[in-house]
Amino acid sequence: MKSVSRTSSQLLLAMLVPVLMSQPLQADDATSQSATQNPVDTKDADLKAAQVAGKDEQDAIQKKIPAARLIKVSKETTRLTEPLRKDGMVDYIRALDEACAKGVTPQNNALIDIWKTLGPSEISSDIREDYFKKLGIKPVPAEGNYVRPLSELDDELIKRLGDKYERNFIFDQYSDSQSQPWSKADSPHLASWIEANNSHIDRLQAASRMQGFYSPLLTSDEYDLLIGVLILELSPMREAAHMLASRAMYRLAQGKIDEAQADLFAVHRLARMADRNPTLIGYLVAAAIDSIAFQGDTALLHHGKLTKKQALAFAKQVDALPPLKPVADTIDTSERYMFLDSVAYLAKHGPEAIQMIQGLAAEEENTIRKTLSRFAVNSMIDWNTVMRIGNERYDTLVTAMRKEDRKEREKRLDQFERALIASKQNLINPLSMAALLLKQSPRQAASKRMAEILCALLMPSLRAVCHVEGRVEMQNRFTFVAAHLAAYRAEQGEYPRQLESLKLEVERLRDIYADGSIRYESDGKNFTLYSVGKNGNDERGKPRHTEGDEDDITMTTLKTTWKKTDE
Repeated sequence: MKSVSRTSSQLLLAMLVPVLMSQPLQADDATSQSATQNPVDTKDADLKAAQVAGKDEQDAIQKKIPAARLIKVSKETTRLTEPLRKDGMVDYIRALDEACAKGVTPQNNALIDIWKTLGPSEISSDIREDYFKKLGIKPVPAEGNYVRPLSELDDELIKRLGDKYERNFIFDQYSDSQSQPWSKADSPHLASWIEANNSHIDRLQAASRMQGFYSPLLTSDEYDLLIGVLILELSPMREAAHMLASRAMYRLAQGKIDEAQADLFAVHRLARMADRNPTLIGYLVAAAIDSIAFQGDTALLHHGKLTKKQALAFAKQVDALPPLKPVADTIDTSERYMFLDSVAYLAKHGPEAIQMIQGLAAEEENTIRKTLSRFAVNSMIDWNTVMRIGNERYDTLVTAMRKEDRKEREKRLDQFERALIASKQNLINPLSMAALLLKQSPRQAASKRMAEILCALLMPSLRAVCHVEGRVEMQNRFTFVAAHLAAYRAEQGEYPRQLESLKLEVERLRDIYADGSIRYESDGKNFTLYSVGKNGNDERGKPRHTEGDEDDITMTTLKTTWKKTDE
């Protein structure tokens, strides 16, 4: 969930409410329209009571008003028109959950085998029964024959080696072990741990070949909002990916090329399973898992000494992997639904919605919740207008993100972000509300301003996520090209000095962040492939996390360090 800072949100609300509250409630075009366009009847007894009630009575009165009388369910407002909750509003959690569950059964759901391999510790005991019931199986027991956690090995080494051992050293080695060949001599402890868990890792690999993947969408609190949905499956998915990648590199050092390749492609498949989570977090975890596989692919293609036939088969297999879903799809669905769901809740339960949306500290929250509650009731916000404006903003954002031309996409996103920033700055200017009231009725002005507030609080900043999407695309291109480089080396004895020697289609070599080709450097023994990255500058393959502002996206076979400890 993205939001403005707590200080900014308090300031804009503090500026907004006094201006609005000083205006008498008046009839306007919106209130005189038919119920088809505006379902709120200002003659309704509850609504009239809310307008004249004292501060202590308003929250209780507000909750008596059915949400369906505040918001019309339609494509223009709620976007979805079904399924509906008992109060007549759209059940966004159920809608996404049903879409995720479509075609998945207990027999083909890979996640069930993953839970049975790693154990259910990530699932809180108070929802565990309900969670597994929705999966169609009996709860996985808390204790069982599960993967032995790496933390237990770390604790053992701390006790055994004392001051000679650096805490969390084994985790550093574990990270190194996923991107380069390693042997028992490099880390006898890690090797023993991998071997002890071999049967479990086999089961994770087998699970990655299953067709279905579904994790129920549940909340653990009273609000039952999409924004509060628990994302339970992504942590075990990462754990499974790490174990498979580490074993792949262990097998690579032993010369077990086919077995290592099988583990790496299992990681690629797990990434595509994680991508079935409907949220932005799901996409980011999927991208991270695919990057784990990418690092292993680099090591396999360079150190594996593949034959030309094996290398070309690898390229074909990589090419057959389905891409991760476009980020725009997630924004158009779950992110939009989070906004609309939050608006519907705010229309019904103003104070509680702010608590969920902002997560304010108790003292600060109390003041803002009461102020917003009075503002929402007394000003008679037209929540249909709020939803329509929100949908228009999401439509603009999604249209920009779907532009195929990268330069045009960046231009549109720049325009969108500038407009969003300008809107946020305008919110904290008390004169802007006065100017708005000169042009519109108080109700229209209040509705528009509420929409701007919620857009500022809820609409995500997506530039970074778009570049994650670009990074994934470039890494997939690199892997395909690297497989052809391995095939060339198998035939010629060394890597080519120029990419043109591979005779690949121009599109295969295109850098999506530049007008030209992927950059390539090689001395015949090693190579580096790189993209100029989002800043468009050629920094000779220097990736992120270097001393400057470099952001090149890089694949390199140059040797990396391996952390060791004395025993």
